[in-house]
Amino acid sequence: MVAYDTGWWEFDNSPPNDYLIDQADHDDFDPAGDFTVMMLVEEMTQSTNGVHGIVGKYSQGLGEEGGWDVNYYGSTATMYPGGIWFRTGKRGTHYTDLRLHTPGPMLTERKVLIVCSYKWISDGTSIMRIVTYDAVNGKLSAQVTNAYGPVANTSYKLRMGNTRSYVAPTGKYYWCGFYDGVVISDADILEVWNETKHPVDDFNPTVLNYFCQDVGSTYTADVGTGANAPYIFDVQGTPLKGGTCTANDTAILGHQFGIQLPSSNILGHQFTVLKKLKRYRSLSFRDRITFKRTI
Repeated sequence: MVAYDTGWWEFDNSPPNDYLIDQADHDDFDPAGDFTVMMLVEEMTQSTNGVHGIVGKYSQGLGEEGGWDVNYYGSTATMYPGGIWFRTGKRGTHYTDLRLHTPGPMLTERKVLIVCSYKWISDGTSIMRIVTYDAVNGKLSAQVTNAYGPVANTSYKLRMGNTRSYVAPTGKYYWCGFYDGVVISDADILEVWNETKHPVDDFNPTVLNYFCQDVGSTYTADVGTGANAPYIFDVQGTPLKGGTCTANDTAILGHQFGIQLPSSNILGHQFTVLKKLKRYRSLSFRDRITFKRTI
């Protein structure tokens, strides 16, 4: 199975590098404790050996070391040894690295569901995990139980397709979300992969970009549940849009209402739908039934 994968943006790591950067320093993306980052990507390749950024909010060399990010590393020849690199940092120079080695050219040949989570327990005993699913290897995972914490707040802006000084791998982004206060379990990750649970309505992401919008100079997050939503990203470079965004996929907010909304309603009227979503969540079950008829 593949998790909700029709439309995509393809990022290119050749200048000018493609990525999205949050317009503001939103502390909604600075985790207070537990958090998860979950995404679906495909055909990630590198222009050089070493590290390429996928998503993150990690400050390095700016006088306030700390935060979190998810990167891709490996060789341009065989992509082995290579894989996913997840870093979290507390204030100062204390950080924890977790790497999941992926066998062979996994990211260059198929879609991969990547999930990185941090479970806050105490400084030096917190848990970091990486779980991936792909059609050939099935589940791969790695874990450490000695992570520093809590993860530090930073003034570095959230980026998708670029972290710190690491440009993006060239590849397709289907969707990418940050879930504050949530550690998504292995059982739930499998259900996302099997499409029996949804990455939005079953886990309430703080922000999620579902790459079905037309490419422009800005990108308004498809889902934003944090205090400062909606979130607007500046689009750097010229990503390519592809695939087919079906009504089932682009109606990601309508999915939370339990109804099917035309994709144009979601992409063309995001602010209206977000307001209705907040209103809907505040209602009782009985009132929700009546409220659906007004949409």
